Amino acid sequence: MTKSRWRCDRDGVSSRIYLGTVPQSTAFGLSGEEGGAVNLRGDGRSPALQSANASISGAINLENAMFRTFYIKPNERGILYRRSDFKTILRPGTHYLRWGHWMLQTFDLNQPEAKIENLELLLQTHPMAINANVEVVKTQFNQAALVRLGQRWMTIGPNQLRAFWRGFIEVETHLFNLEEGLELPAAFVKQLGSNKIDGIDLIQVSESQMGLLYEQGNFVRPLAPGDYGFWTYGRKVSVR
Repeated sequence: MTKSRWRCDRDGVSSRIYLGTVPQSTAFGLSGEEGGAVNLRGDGRSPALQSANASISGAINLENAMFRTFYIKPNERGILYRRSDFKTILRPGTHYLRWGHWMLQTFDLNQPEAKIENLELLLQTHPMAINANVEVVKTQFNQAALVRLGQRWMTIGPNQLRAFWRGFIEVETHLFNLEEGLELPAAFVKQLGSNKIDGIDLIQVSESQMGLLYEQGNFVRPLAPGDYGFWTYGRKVSVR
């Protein structure tokens, strides 16, 4: 049986959203629970029954004409708007909505960053819908974030709001307080390897050598042989 639910918009207009694919044996809610299976073909029964079947067929066609179909691919998410107002985020599948001023914006999850318009406002007005579908990363003036997207890493600088889709490419986020220190923990340095990444300087001190760490031109400490990573947002870090 196809599940559906009614929604009432803020302007008082109701609409019913069907979730899942409508079976051929069920036409927009007409099923055995509503009086038995519907026979739409004349089968030699009484004229009265055939007339009733024709009436039901006409009602189904009218019902079909009153709905729009939206299909979301397995690697997509869709943001549904009505008269430019955010309504919900659609997951993969076929969705049936009564005709109206609907607009659908689809996103390919192979691009994991969710570039959603008015994200900050939507986090205030529709927090459950947003947080259920995206991983939100918000940094303060003294913070930076390291984000793993599958096998790829990226950084987010201070005072930023970014979001990443859940449920397709694995997302892992880590926040760092830059006032507590600029050095990246060794475990992350090892995972980053030799890949260049914005906002981080990866430094290797060779065996039998000693490095001298400077920040803003001021000596900080010596560095023993090994691999290091340092945040560079708002700072100039160098090793001599």
